[in-house]
Amino acid sequence: MCGRSSDADRIGTIPDYSRPFTLPKARTDISGVGTLSAEVEQAGVGSFSSNRAMIRLKIPLGGPRRH
Repeated sequence: MCGRSSDADRIGTIPDYSRPFTLPKARTDISGVGTLSAEVEQAGVGSFSSNRAMIRLKIPLGGPRRH
């Protein structure tokens, strides 16, 4: 056969750049107290979905106080 190989005209494997969509973790420092953070999630419960939120307040015990 004469001619070029058809491999030169083919598009190679395209990498998958998609990633699951997740919200960033919300966190803030409370001066002199500790850290406040919040997370949300959705889970299936039986035949319906349940939206949940978790709010955490971390207060360090002992040690020097934060300013």
